[in-house]
Amino acid sequence: GNRKSGRYDTSVPLNEGLQARLHIGETLCCFWRRIGEEIHRGEEFENPALVNIRGYNAHLQLFAKNGKACARLYVKKSFTEWKSIFRNSWVGFYSSQYKDTKSYEWWQWQWA
Repeated sequence: GNRKSGRYDTSVPLNEGLQARLHIGETLCCFWRRIGEEIHRGEEFENPALVNIRGYNAHLQLFAKNGKACARLYVKKSFTEWKSIFRNSWVGFYSSQYKDTKSYEWWQWQWA
């Protein structure tokens, strides 16, 4: 119909650098079509910046790899006891900032 907005789900993996572009479609003959003029380029997808873990010389980063949510833990060399301090730590993935702590979508326990 004549919807003003919408979405189209794809099987394209979400990775850093992915970009959406809008093209005008050209009809050649009956049902034969080709890509026409490019009229808009979206920004390239970028993984979010590192987030400081208060009180520790460490950072956490959410990123996408082949469409999957992933997390990286960055530890400064001066934080030598990180393995013992974070030994029983885990990362939870939440669909919204308003979700309760126990309402995670997925979690990962193992670091190294």
